Amino acid sequence: MRFAVLGSGSKGNALVVQGGGTTVLVDAGFSPRELKRRLQALDLELTDVRALLVTHGHSDHIKGARALAGALGIPSFATDGTKRFCARSGSLHNHALVTPGTAFAIAGLAVLPLATPHDAPGSVCFVVDDGADRLGVCTDLGEAPDAIADALATCQAVLIELNHDADMLRTGPYPMHLKRRIASARGHLSNAEGASLLERARRPHLSRVLLGHLSEVNNTPALALAAARQVIDGGDVE
Repeated sequence: MRFAVLGSGSKGNALVVQGGGTTVLVDAGFSPRELKRRLQALDLELTDVRALLVTHGHSDHIKGARALAGALGIPSFATDGTKRFCARSGSLHNHALVTPGTAFAIAGLAVLPLATPHDAPGSVCFVVDDGADRLGVCTDLGEAPDAIADALATCQAVLIELNHDADMLRTGPYPMHLKRRIASARGHLSNAEGASLLERARRPHLSRVLLGHLSEVNNTPALALAAARQVIDGGDVE
């Protein structure tokens, strides 16, 4: 399996996965033109993509989803809640229904969606399995249930959210209603909460950890890395 983060944060989210004889995108928070540019930097083409996995309906995850699936004629795998939420700003093209807790196949990939507590109906994270390795993609959640930690514990690689430093969020410039939303159980994981999830999911076979969805206002890479490395003990973390 090969994977690369094309973008992670409030300005746009997308991740490409190759394995099982296919190429898929997890989220499309950029225009198709921008996704094409970012894929080409990895020697991939937009036309290589055979499916889109949608975690939830916020714009930083679906900005290019409708146009991309329509232009390529590929399925958009998403929950019914996500489909309904997306219909407010233009429905998903070629929707393929997924049910949290029920795995499905895309060519040689097995994909397990898991419900996440977030303020977008039908929000999920994904575990992608090519038969040899497993990748967990888990951002945009206000807390981490045991089911998510248990699923990530089966993975060799994970992308986990460490969105904000709690002190920076508390004293930062955001209005109070937005601070409450981010810190809530349906918002985003703090560095400490993300590190706690990582600690619960850590197993000897976990060899690659990416920290994602860092706030540009309420976090720094150094703070996120410090929190994660306390539980990874010097492992491969970016």
